Amino acid sequence: MRQRVVQKNVPGTDIGVTVKWSEETRDGDFLDYNFDIDVYSMQDDSPSTKLQKIGMALERYVIPMMPFIQQQGGQIDVQELLSIVGQLGNVPELSNIVRFAEMDELRRREIRTRRPLECRTTLPELMSG
Repeated sequence: MRQRVVQKNVPGTDIGVTVKWSEETRDGDFLDYNFDIDVYSMQDDSPSTKLQKIGMALERYVIPMMPFIQQQGGQIDVQELLSIVGQLGNVPELSNIVRFAEMDELRRREIRTRRPLECRTTLPELMSG
């Protein structure tokens, strides 16, 4: 028989009492301790699966909605995206290949106010090339 030592707090105080807990000492019926488990809640994806999910989400949702995202002040953090792609794709050298220069705030404002260029290349074409 398993027995555990647990700390029980006395309601209304900051006092704790150490008690032994086992099948004999527990209160209630087994069904009182019954709970549902979502079998997909703790599912851990492999890095390649996560990378595929990110690519699919970008391709299906983000890129088609870019004009709306930009209208609301949103933008894709390309530097972060490439960092994630390098990490999940097990290609840490990607950060050595693509470099980003530091820009002053005026240059950033200028880029934000420009009309976005239309992209005719899909994400899979970019990733395969």
